[in-house]
Amino acid sequence: MSICYYYLILLLVYGGGNDAFRRHWLFVNMQFTKEYKILIKNLFELKGYTAKQLVREFPSKEWNVGSVYKLLQKLRVTGTVDLRPSSGR
Repeated sequence: MSICYYYLILLLVYGGGNDAFRRHWLFVNMQFTKEYKILIKNLFELKGYTAKQLVREFPSKEWNVGSVYKLLQKLRVTGTVDLRPSSGR
């Protein structure tokens, strides 16, 4: 299902002005694509962008400041935005 379809279903269930709907919509997980992770990494390392600056720079992406902040924290700690190697099971 696409995000738009999901949004329409929630709109029908909760209505247009319900606070519960707005609270739910704020916590929908949206994953960053590999390209966006690389873009965020480069802007952070080369130009020193913060999470708020990145969200303001790309308003059409509708990134959550907290999600970008977590990605930047991961970058600071590990030095990469890639997933950790796993056992492969």
